[in-house]
Amino acid sequence: MKPVTEQNPRTAEEHYQRGVAMMNVGRWDDARESLDKARKAAPKADYNYYALAALGLLTGEADSALKNLKVAIELRRKNRYQRAQ
Repeated sequence: MKPVTEQNPRTAEEHYQRGVAMMNVGRWDDARESLDKARKAAPKADYNYYALAALGLLTGEADSALKNLKVAIELRRKNRYQRAQ
């Protein structure tokens, strides 16, 4: 089985997993591309917006991060209490 970073993701979950994997290795553009695809495929999945918010923080895009965090909170109120580890 290929690592998720080398697979051709098809589902929203696979795009999300690839996006997070790309964030973990600092491949910001690849991460954004995958997370955007995940968001478009599953627009009600709060974790996609939360991951995009984290990516925004990592890449110095505070406005984008805040916008995505607000959507994540709107979709799932529990996200208000999450914090970076």
